[in-house]
Amino acid sequence: MDKQLKSLGIILKRKNWRESDSLFSIFTEKYGKVEAVGIGTKKIKSKLMGHLSAFGIVELDFVRAKVWVKITHAYLVKRFELKNDSDIFYVSALLEVVEESFRPEDRSSKTWKMLCAALEAIINAEAPDKKKFILNIFILKLLPIIGYEMKTDNCVKCGQDLGLKYRFNFSERGFVCADCQRGEREVSA
Repeated sequence: MDKQLKSLGIILKRKNWRESDSLFSIFTEKYGKVEAVGIGTKKIKSKLMGHLSAFGIVELDFVRAKVWVKITHAYLVKRFELKNDSDIFYVSALLEVVEESFRPEDRSSKTWKMLCAALEAIINAEAPDKKKFILNIFILKLLPIIGYEMKTDNCVKCGQDLGLKYRFNFSERGFVCADCQRGEREVSA
């Protein structure tokens, strides 16, 4: 990572750190997941906290220090208005999935685009069922990116169509047909 960084980002998580500082987990457009310290963000006159506490896309400047990445500038570019409890629930779930799926400095421009689109779609959706559907589709599309691709078209062992009776095989990471599942211990019931 360069010494000075600049990118758009979405705040995934904030933790209290030291007396007047906060530790932020941020998914950025250019650098992937970044963990950075916001110096003095818990102070009343903090210039950073207003931009970092609102939910949305933030333009960020970072500096790599000896141990930590420090946030030097933040500007809220786009604010997402959460209208009700279901917005908060599904957006929080979406951000937690991204937070737990990536390590610091893991990069994925595809995930950045998917995250921005999914956030917009969840906030614009009216029905909670549609929000749940969007979250589930996001998770299914994220799985191959983080290394958990599943085969769902054909049997992972013989390649034939699955038919009406099929089970999931955990060791093969996909579905097996009725012929291939006989005698297997690692298939779902």
